[in-house]
Amino acid sequence: MKIKKCSKKTVKIIVIAIIITLITIIMFIPNGIVDTIKNAIQKEEEYSFTYQLKKYDLNTNEYSILVTVTNPEGIETIEYPDNKMTLNCNGKKKIAFDYITKDMTDYVFKVKVPNQDVKEEKIEFERPRTGKGTYKNIKGVYMNTPNIEDGLEKEYTRYLVPSEDDGGILKPDKWLTEKAPENWYDYKNKQWANIYVESNGVESYYVWIPRYAYKLPQNNEKGNERTDIKFIDVYNKYIDADTGEEKTWEELKEEGYKIPDAFEWGNYSEVSISGYWVSKYELLDLGGYTIDYNLTANTTQFNVSNFKINETKKEKIKQYTYAINGQIQETKTELDNYSFKNVKTDQDNVINVTALNEQGEIVGSMTKKLELTEVNKPNLENFDKDTTFYVYWDEEGNEHNEIPISKAPPENWYNYTFSSWANIVTRNNGIESYYVWIPRYQYRLDTTSQRTSIRFIKGTGIEVETGYQIPEAFTTETIDGKEIQLEGYWISKYELSTEEKEERLDAELAVSSNLIRVKDIKGTLIDNEKTTEQVPKDGGQEGETETVDKPIPLKYEYYLNGEKQDHEGTSNTEHYVYERLEQNKTYTITIIVREQDSNKYVGAITKKVTTKKENAPEFTGFDLSKTYYVTYDEQEKAKIGEKVQIDDNGNATNIPNDWYDYSQSKWANIAVIDGEVENGEIKEGATSINYFVWIPRYEYRILPDRGVENIANRRIEVNFIEGKGTQTSAGYQIPEAFWWDKNEDEEQSEDEQLKGYWISKYELK
Repeated sequence: MKIKKCSKKTVKIIVIAIIITLITIIMFIPNGIVDTIKNAIQKEEEYSFTYQLKKYDLNTNEYSILVTVTNPEGIETIEYPDNKMTLNCNGKKKIAFDYITKDMTDYVFKVKVPNQDVKEEKIEFERPRTGKGTYKNIKGVYMNTPNIEDGLEKEYTRYLVPSEDDGGILKPDKWLTEKAPENWYDYKNKQWANIYVESNGVESYYVWIPRYAYKLPQNNEKGNERTDIKFIDVYNKYIDADTGEEKTWEELKEEGYKIPDAFEWGNYSEVSISGYWVSKYELLDLGGYTIDYNLTANTTQFNVSNFKINETKKEKIKQYTYAINGQIQETKTELDNYSFKNVKTDQDNVINVTALNEQGEIVGSMTKKLELTEVNKPNLENFDKDTTFYVYWDEEGNEHNEIPISKAPPENWYNYTFSSWANIVTRNNGIESYYVWIPRYQYRLDTTSQRTSIRFIKGTGIEVETGYQIPEAFTTETIDGKEIQLEGYWISKYELSTEEKEERLDAELAVSSNLIRVKDIKGTLIDNEKTTEQVPKDGGQEGETETVDKPIPLKYEYYLNGEKQDHEGTSNTEHYVYERLEQNKTYTITIIVREQDSNKYVGAITKKVTTKKENAPEFTGFDLSKTYYVTYDEQEKAKIGEKVQIDDNGNATNIPNDWYDYSQSKWANIAVIDGEVENGEIKEGATSINYFVWIPRYEYRILPDRGVENIANRRIEVNFIEGKGTQTSAGYQIPEAFWWDKNEDEEQSEDEQLKGYWISKYELK
């Protein structure tokens, strides 16, 4: 084929390819090409043949190879083919000899083994070749079609096609993930295949150079020199598309054609390639990417925002395209934040934003791949499984944290692919701490964009990719100085404020043997749940309004050991009761507060309590003829009941039904009266009246309070203790009042422990 007329760019490319000097070539060849081109079939275990390419001469089509025979001790001689040369092995461990072969030719080595017949080793030599079968008639010319299967990342590469109405300028078309456009190339009409490659903002343009043979111009007039080229296949065969005539390489050589060295690849030119991609332009220092942005993602949409545009190119940009997975979703004249809705959560997703000039040529592009990510599973071993909860968000963005880590995590707890990180919250009597799991990762600072790229690491591996490093936080030391690599770690998300003087959320619990009663729920989180509304101004003129606070209706969810109860409260003073519980069993109580209308999370309180029956009042030491039960009505007015009667074991036998209920803070009261009582009233003339309240044995702890320095003013939490037990819960203690040092030896013995005691309610005068 004669090249008669080309564009300046095409001529420049052809000349560069022919001269083979100062050229930047990008080769895409299959993996697995190695120096050893053929291993002979081992006929006997005693020996084996190996053939290694040393040199290839394209003009003679000959190989210079090194033949190596290993363990030839059992071989007497090896007879070369063709020239019948014979090698005497002489019992050596390994021998080697040079030999010249031709491409696509069979050779037989004859091996003489003592006392055996002559054996033959048949070797077939064929040069490794890429692009076999790609030599096709394309629009009137036979050529090797562009190789887009090897070495190119299709998600980052686009076809460039000439426009029909803008002077043939190259415009971006589909990505290589799609079938090539019909008008991509036409080599008969000098339209070469072009591609645009962009990776992380770095741009390159390439043109496909199919394998060809060329003949330098002869006897041409000065100024009219022409180079004759013919596109050939990887076997150096040429087919004329017009006549169907075929020519072998031997025939082409006779006519004076040569093949550029660029089509032979490897240390010894051992591979013939069907073509190569050559860079069209010299890469320049951009002084920063043309376009850059932040990519955020969740399971429903991907968002691009926070754009940066290179100021030197800003004036050239007239429109922007937004694409996902090779499909352009929208074209805009202004650069705006954009959300991709049709996301796929079961595969990698590729996002692209391209800036174009007025003619539709690429000014700049930025492609970012959102890859499916595997991370080290969060380690929850050291957290209290009853008071630590998974934190996750629903589709409306409402926080949820009701599932304790003693149960399986929610399906949507975390997904690091979509920047949804694993979160937990620990709750202990109003004190909340949020944590996020940081899986092991490596990172690299992109100095061009001033952004950090991270890649997660499974396990505790210390190998990193080029340019990456592992943060020191993933390495810790033991007492003896031994380094330990961590799979990840938990980091506190919020710093607790020391300025909060009041409890954010609290609920007082009253516990008995078979129920837990929730008393008032209170705290600043509830108090601050207010909105505003406009109301007629009190005393104002007609139509005049003022802004007033309006409480937001709240609801209260109750959980027992992580299980949500059927009841949903609407008041913080309703005194919900967990009933039919087992005695002497520890329960985890969680109360979650939400806004009624929006379901927005307000706060939560978690407490662990044990159901224990308080010790019943004892009456030893009282004069029962003067001792009466005392109850109180709704106005807290005391009512004197019957006299206390006990059996032989000291147990009261006539206790009133409403005398006490410690789960409702109704404590046992008595009165010792020296006088007469009639119809619950003390008659005049009584000489003495003393009221007492029964304090059952209990353990207590002082709750931490960031705003109260004086311990005497801090809140305490109480658990009743059955019998005279001395074992306490973690952080609790038993008041000394329950110990009576009878023998004054200052040592607590079992018989000195009290089940409870009576305390005078009023100061005696």
